[in-house]
Amino acid sequence: MSIFTEFGRRVIRAREKQAERQVSAAMLHFDDATLEKAGVTRSELVRKARGAFYY
Repeated sequence: MSIFTEFGRRVIRAREKQAERQVSAAMLHFDDATLEKAGVTRSELVRKARGAFYY
């Protein structure tokens, strides 16, 4: 495994985490009924959205 392969994997994983934080932060604006239909809880989204406070 080359150093560039490992670097690429780490970049992709970092972007996945960033996207998850952004989506969770955006979903926090939904009401509880909508979140329940989506199958997530508000506390779960708060935990996932930590560090994404630009909304």
